[in-house]
Amino acid sequence: ENMQPIQLVRKPEHAQGQLEITDEGMDVLLNLTQPFALVSAVGPTRTGKSSLLGRAFLGMPNFFEIGTGVHSHTTGIWCTNKPIYVLTKRYGRMSVIFVDTEGFHGVQEKTSKTYENNLFATAYLLSSVLIYNSAYPVDSHHVDELKGYSKTAIGMQKEL
Repeated sequence: ENMQPIQLVRKPEHAQGQLEITDEGMDVLLNLTQPFALVSAVGPTRTGKSSLLGRAFLGMPNFFEIGTGVHSHTTGIWCTNKPIYVLTKRYGRMSVIFVDTEGFHGVQEKTSKTYENNLFATAYLLSSVLIYNSAYPVDSHHVDELKGYSKTAIGMQKEL
C-alpha cells in the first residue's frame, strides 16, 4: 500500500468548536507497534504547512493537498497513513507520522476561536514535535496568539 494522506480529526457538521477523530486516523495510531513520533505543522492559513511537510520530510511537495489563491484547503487534521522510519540513538528505528493541520484564521470556512483552540490543543497534545510555520518573522502578536492556544492545550492536559 502506498503512503497517502488520511484525515485524523475532522469538524463535525453541527458541532460548534468540537472535533471528532476518524476511524481511519485512529487505526493509523493504533497500528504503530514500536516507539513512534508525531511531527505536526501548525500556523496561520496559507503559510505553506502542507508544502513544508511534503517537501522537507516526505520528498513529495504535493503529498498533502494544497489550496490555491487565498482559500485554505486543509480542514481539520490530516496525517500520513504509514510512518517513515528514522534511526535514533535512543530508540533505534523509530516510526514517524507527519501531521498537517488546518490553518488559523481560515478565510474560506468560518471558524471560531474555540475551534482553533481545540484544533491547536489536539495537535499539541498528540505531537512529539510541533512546528509553527509562518509566512513572516514571528513577532509578539504570534507569541501572544500561541500563548492563548497553549493555555487551552495545558487546560486539556490537566483534565486528562
